[in-house]
Amino acid sequence: MSAEESMFQEALSAIQQGQTARARDLLTRLLRINQSNPVYWLYMSTVVTTKKERVFCLKKVLDLDPQNPDARRNLAILGARPPDPDLEIPFAAQRRRWEARLSDAPPEAKISRGARLQIILLSLAGLLVVALIIMAATGVLGIDFKPASRNPNQFRIFPTPVVTETPTPIIPTATPGPTAPWHALEATYTATPVYAVTPHNLVEAYTIAMRSFSRADWDSSVTYFKQVLTLQPDAVDVLYLLGETYRMQGKDETALSTFNQAIKDKPEFAPPYLGRARLNLSSDEPDLETALEDLQTAADLDPQFGEVQLELANLHLLQNQPASALDALKEADRLLPGSPLVHFYRARALMQQENLNEALKSINSALSLDVTLLPAYLVRGELYTRLGKLDNALDDLYVYTTYAANGDPQTMIMLGEAWYAAGNVTAALRALDRAIDLDPDLVKAYVSRGAIYLAEKKYAEADMDYDKAVRLDRTSFEANAGMAQVWMAQEYYGDAYKRWEEIQKYAENDADWAILYYGRGVCLEKLNFPGLAIRDWLMLLDLPANAVPVNLRQAAQAALQAIYTPTPSRTPAKNTPTPTRTPARTTPTPTRTPRP
Repeated sequence: MSAEESMFQEALSAIQQGQTARARDLLTRLLRINQSNPVYWLYMSTVVTTKKERVFCLKKVLDLDPQNPDARRNLAILGARPPDPDLEIPFAAQRRRWEARLSDAPPEAKISRGARLQIILLSLAGLLVVALIIMAATGVLGIDFKPASRNPNQFRIFPTPVVTETPTPIIPTATPGPTAPWHALEATYTATPVYAVTPHNLVEAYTIAMRSFSRADWDSSVTYFKQVLTLQPDAVDVLYLLGETYRMQGKDETALSTFNQAIKDKPEFAPPYLGRARLNLSSDEPDLETALEDLQTAADLDPQFGEVQLELANLHLLQNQPASALDALKEADRLLPGSPLVHFYRARALMQQENLNEALKSINSALSLDVTLLPAYLVRGELYTRLGKLDNALDDLYVYTTYAANGDPQTMIMLGEAWYAAGNVTAALRALDRAIDLDPDLVKAYVSRGAIYLAEKKYAEADMDYDKAVRLDRTSFEANAGMAQVWMAQEYYGDAYKRWEEIQKYAENDADWAILYYGRGVCLEKLNFPGLAIRDWLMLLDLPANAVPVNLRQAAQAALQAIYTPTPSRTPAKNTPTPTRTPARTTPTPTRTPRP
């Protein structure tokens, strides 16, 4: 099967699975390869998003295949051409569902004469009942069907639903997918009791609300917490829990107004300050100073409030202050012994300090206490990735991406890279396609997918991905370097050299300079400028050893040995001006064929 056929089969599979964005992307690539295939245009008409696009695709089908019945019929349905009688299915040939059911009925299903009589009698009885109802409604029988007036003091505010005494925890599941680690447990981790829970024995709705809250049934929680507040409007603890429920629902504005009301009603009550700080820290643009004020107020009002210390640790992590985070976690550990969140945040703090092995121990402790803590799988997957243990990373990232409620494109990128390291190219590309579906403007996703296509020698696809990444961010060194590498792989060394020259200003660290020196050195050698190539390779070898990938260092050393035997004197580092002139081409230099 050719690469084009394989891509078409992937597009069909994506359509069948409802992945329209992926199918559209694949069909777009196919049409770039072959715009004269009417089948591609026909399938593209099923995944585009507007009527105008559908009509355009279907007309392209007819341009290539004027008698195509599907295109003619669909254009007629869309009103883009008059109906065609030749495409209509004769009425006699149309089989209705009820005809199918009758024709397929077994012989014993026929109705006997006695059964027919029974049906007739039942029908007459039904008609009699209907007549009596009509007569009563019109007053003929003297019966008044209007509801009696309700005494405003005689009604129940709170319904009494049936509630299971021991609620079953809601555990995230997904089918199909990997078996979740918590499925083998007889019982899951019991979380720390909710702070600010006060008995409200006289209010039946409070018990129901708290059970709903523990099950993450937020709609029911809101309903019953509101009922409690109707009878006990001064119950500021319930107001705080209502705000937390809104926060869990993602109704941030409503949650904020609820927390503010609780603070106004009882300024000395600590929990609403915590709730308000959490809202702040989870926003797209958190105000860290205001959040810190709220958390310090809560800590001053209640020094035993362990959750405040956890949130303080989270804030310090956002400020990139891991030492301060670890100090807050010591206090949280004292107030919340056995909390998996203490170990979770400690692992993140140790990661910021680049203490990866100790961070791994902490995240393992968190998961040993609560195997259902999904964010811990993400942290451990990232740790394994940074430690080079990609097989382990793959397991954790797969669990996280399968069971997490919300899609996370950054995690899908890590998963794709882990799949590729494990040798599963198809799964890697699917993960990166998913990342792009979640965020079509994510440069890193295109760069990672382009790198896979480049490694698999699919240069057209790699070129498109890197081109898209550069269009999104012209200053991205990764994207520009990837494009230069694609051109080098196709032996367009003149164009690649120009790109290396242009992106010097985007190099941010020694690792970037290592890639640039090597790529430019190869281009100069291929363009018959060995002296300038030597200079670039020497600059590469002058960089710190930990900044240069081993394969690049070995390649530069091998190139030097091949064309320059004596040990040259070291040249200035990267800040020394590099050759700016475009090498005079003593021989014709291949240039790229313009992209369609």
